[in-house]
Amino acid sequence: MTTRFVAAAALSLFALQPAFAEESERFTLNDYPDRMKAAIEACEAAPEGGVCQAHLRSVLPSTVDALSFLGYETSYADSGAFLREFAAFPEPYIQAAAIYALARLGATAEDFGVFRDAVLSDIPGVRRAALGALKLLPDAAAQEIVARAVTMPSGSNFEADTLPFDPAEAGVVAWPEGARFLHFQPLFRKGTYVFIASPDAAAVLASFEAQAGSKAVGMGEIEARFGAAYGDLLKPWVERNATLGAVQAVVLKDVATPSEREPVTLALVYEDYALGATGFALVRLPGEELSRPPRVAEAPPPAPTGDAAIWWGKGKFTPKEGAAADDVAAWRAVLDADGAGAADYLAAFPNGAYRAEAEALVNGPTITTDQDVYAETDTIKVTWRGLPADVQGQLTLGRAGDERLSDTQATEKPDVTTAEGTAELAYYSVIEPGVYDLRLIDSANEAIATTQIRIGLAAALLTIERDSFKPGEDIAVAFSAMGGKPRDLITIAKKGTPLDETGAVRVETGGGAEGKVTLTAPKEPGEYELRAWFERDPRLRARIAFTVRGPDEPPQINDAATPTLAMAAESFTANETIAVRFAGYPANGGSIYLAAAGAAPGAYVAYADTRTGSGLVEMKLPPEPGAYEMRAFVGGAVAFTQLLTIKVAEGAAQATLTLAKTSFAPGETIPIDFAGMSGARNDYVAVAATGARYGQYESYVYTKGAIEGRAELKAPAKPGTYEIRAFFKEDATILRGSVVITVAAP
Repeated sequence: MTTRFVAAAALSLFALQPAFAEESERFTLNDYPDRMKAAIEACEAAPEGGVCQAHLRSVLPSTVDALSFLGYETSYADSGAFLREFAAFPEPYIQAAAIYALARLGATAEDFGVFRDAVLSDIPGVRRAALGALKLLPDAAAQEIVARAVTMPSGSNFEADTLPFDPAEAGVVAWPEGARFLHFQPLFRKGTYVFIASPDAAAVLASFEAQAGSKAVGMGEIEARFGAAYGDLLKPWVERNATLGAVQAVVLKDVATPSEREPVTLALVYEDYALGATGFALVRLPGEELSRPPRVAEAPPPAPTGDAAIWWGKGKFTPKEGAAADDVAAWRAVLDADGAGAADYLAAFPNGAYRAEAEALVNGPTITTDQDVYAETDTIKVTWRGLPADVQGQLTLGRAGDERLSDTQATEKPDVTTAEGTAELAYYSVIEPGVYDLRLIDSANEAIATTQIRIGLAAALLTIERDSFKPGEDIAVAFSAMGGKPRDLITIAKKGTPLDETGAVRVETGGGAEGKVTLTAPKEPGEYELRAWFERDPRLRARIAFTVRGPDEPPQINDAATPTLAMAAESFTANETIAVRFAGYPANGGSIYLAAAGAAPGAYVAYADTRTGSGLVEMKLPPEPGAYEMRAFVGGAVAFTQLLTIKVAEGAAQATLTLAKTSFAPGETIPIDFAGMSGARNDYVAVAATGARYGQYESYVYTKGAIEGRAELKAPAKPGTYEIRAFFKEDATILRGSVVITVAAP
């Protein structure tokens, strides 16, 4: 593999050399062919020897610099395919350099696959590069991967980190084939560890079932058993999002009472759609940590001697021809420190090979940033040095090549009044992605120093508890990485509509970059999308699909000789639309009545005509909870009855009604203290006979926009049992509160 690496790199870069070998002052390949030839000869003789390794390190910095050069000096159209090939190369320095170069040129969806593979690397420096590149892709899967990573997810070193846990300590007899720990992903909760594996989900699940000696169960059963005590630990897996398949659980280690000494260990297996792999997680209740075994120190390779020693190391620069080894080492230390120590270098090497570069650092102004690539919502951290002591300048941000240096895309122009210092630069969330010049200008609007950065499109992340809802059902949406503006939007649109359409259902986030909102599912069944938008910016920032399903279908009715009805359940929610199956009716049909239990034969609160002998109809249930009967009504008589219960919808906001007493004389004033109303002017409190429909009342009074206060009603003239009821203007079919009273003759 070593020889193949050298030969492939040589052929590719030789082909590129004429295009830029003489054009760039920052990079040259003048001495590269000779060193490549020597490396090939040394590695063919002894591929694993120290001399081969030394020669490889001598050509590695130039290869890395060549790839970096492409990222700065060419276009994506010219170099994208070439860099994508090297982004998958089995040499981490080469791989990372190619990924960074692709990001600088403006990575596209075509690069997603190679970035996704790289984020699973055992090399932290490669993972870091891949995550930075994925951040620039608006693809939902790319943003899901980025959302799983912490701010500094992997470090920047190039030493491999392997599977860090002992399977026995983790409660696993043996890791599934090809198991790899997701180093880039933060733990969902303490005691949760996330992996991927080579086999499909069924094979991984079978291996855990064999180890446990028990079958897998759904997360509903796990939640029912452990949710009361460990709901937070289990929540990410119970409330799966669109990038995970159905989660199956195997109890690897079971105890009656979980404790830190005796934890319950769960293996959760699923399809990880974002990573394109089988995923599994180990969850230890009550959240016990796993210890990582100490890493065995490896013996360092033998240090090279002679000319090869000049290039020994892991940096990204090519020494000048003829430079002494100690001169090269001293200058390399300056570069590794971002220019610090240049004056010390000049003192030690007044006529050194890098004298001009050192003098430029010491005497000339420089401006640097903490990153090369930013998202729209990031803050740029700027450092400057080498300025005159009496400098009076400002920092501005403009499109690359813009000659109007005083114009800025940032929210302010930080003043620069010291020879060296730092500042943070924020820019508007609605900013076009692309290459920008960060400029330090003087009072005459002339550039003192300039550096270049790339700003990529920022993508938000939306998560929902499930991907199917009933018409009119509340959809709880968790969002993150939003623009942080008060009018950021989350909307619902029909799937397939143009991506610049927001849709009719919308809610503002209120200015938080992350949080939760609730939207109401459309009443029409079909395929929909949640979409996220930054304030007035017309560009779509996130989308996630969901389905609005119709009523659950009832079971089939077989061989019905007389009118028969079937429903999907025995209990439903108030105001819900349900499906009713009918069979055994005459050819010209009949009716289906919904009536209160025990009501007269011809009574109904809702009905549907069948018009045929068998089929399916939909019926809107009433808002009033209680016991009801679904009746087949044919020829003026009830031919079949099935009982059902209507329940109050869960989660509806409730008001509080308080009375000083519950018995009143006819016509007596009833003082009602209310609280928890919606605040709408047309919220109202009514008095109605017990059992009356919600739209039937004796009298009512508006609360006039008060959330809490006092209202007064007159007691009905007729003695009997009544209810004081509260309703919100937004939906008078939902009872928000009630108190039973008695009206008795004096």
